[in-house]
Amino acid sequence: MEFGKHLKKGFWGLADKSLPAIYGLGFVLLVIRVLPKEEFGTYVLIQNLFLLLVAAGTSFALQPMVKYAAETDDITEIASTGNWMYIAFVLFSGIIVVTTKNLLAETFQIPSFASLAWYLPLMLFVSIARNVLLYLFQSKLQIRQMFYVNVVYYLGSLLLIAFAFQFPKFQTAEIMLVINTITLGLSSVIAFAFAIRTFSFLLVRNMMRIKFAKIETLKFWNYGKYSFGATAIYTFYTQADSYIIASFLGPVSVALYNAAKIFTRVYDAVLQISFTFIVPASSKFSSQGDEKSLTALAEKSIFFFTTAVAIFSLGLFLFAPEVLAFLYQGKYSDAIPLLRALSLSGIFIPLLGISASFLAGTGRVKEFFLATLFNTLFAIVLYSMSSKLFGVHGVALSNILISLEMAASYTYAIIRFGKLKMRWSGVLLRYRDGQSFLRKWLFNR
Repeated sequence: MEFGKHLKKGFWGLADKSLPAIYGLGFVLLVIRVLPKEEFGTYVLIQNLFLLLVAAGTSFALQPMVKYAAETDDITEIASTGNWMYIAFVLFSGIIVVTTKNLLAETFQIPSFASLAWYLPLMLFVSIARNVLLYLFQSKLQIRQMFYVNVVYYLGSLLLIAFAFQFPKFQTAEIMLVINTITLGLSSVIAFAFAIRTFSFLLVRNMMRIKFAKIETLKFWNYGKYSFGATAIYTFYTQADSYIIASFLGPVSVALYNAAKIFTRVYDAVLQISFTFIVPASSKFSSQGDEKSLTALAEKSIFFFTTAVAIFSLGLFLFAPEVLAFLYQGKYSDAIPLLRALSLSGIFIPLLGISASFLAGTGRVKEFFLATLFNTLFAIVLYSMSSKLFGVHGVALSNILISLEMAASYTYAIIRFGKLKMRWSGVLLRYRDGQSFLRKWLFNR
């Protein structure tokens, strides 16, 4: 596996996964600076709940679709099964949200939640095509198409926010939810157009027919019941800090914490890149019994991603006061220690994400689920204790220990139970691949 072999796909992957970071920066400049703290805290909680439901649905129906579609050329029944299983999950989730909206409003201490909760099933519905087709593109590593679909959502949202926030009466959480609904719907339309062009109109039409192939549905269930649990629980973990802060400290503290946490979108991009490339690649190598390629993929990914993220994290830690002062203009100066703690926790994200991707790609979803369940329970206990004892700063510091523990558990699981024969000495020696690539690049210039 030569380092520069898939450079073109890597470029589109980096561009695609940079969009959330660009959106995050725009969000800081356009939303967090302007939106009142109460409104910002309310929007964060509702948006987090939407992302949790999407993660649960995609892990149950669409992650199995990626695995099985990556292993074959005939994907008609696989795509149809994944599509309708995801639609069924969306309908079920929408009913649950509507019936529990008043209880959630009381739990989060946000009276307006009950009236805004109607946007959750609406956003889930208009984003169905977007999510299904993004995962289908991922299964065949059609990264450029994924990029264009996401451009419509992320950059389209920023453009609409910039226009709407020119008017003070539109500077509310509800307007943010309206904008999300519009751009999710538009990106679904674009995804349809690219799917017809990339695959075929016949495939897209067959996906729309209500059909649950018995064999495929059983395969999806056997894989999805564990990937659903693992991914849904992990996503809940990533948002548990905000939910716990809201329950104990209220929406204003949620706003302060998330003013620092917004910068961790860079780490989210690293996780998404690892899942986008490593899950289908490791699934293919695993099905072929190619242990050498599996090991090389793991060692190179861990070395280069960790090196890049460590450099970024160090810079964010050192220049946290300057970054916050420049972007927030003094509004969230209390977030400096929060940002520093979160930047240190990010160093362990590449190892965490890559190990988890290998567990999913090689079919070790049961181990992935059990490790994630233990890690999340550990995180909830630590978050709850630290928030009571030390407030929002205790929650931020807890992230360092939790990220380290999660990275260690996933890595142990893939080495102990998976097909990965990785050695740490092999990871460290991958600097030679970087040197070789740089020499070739400089020589070709």
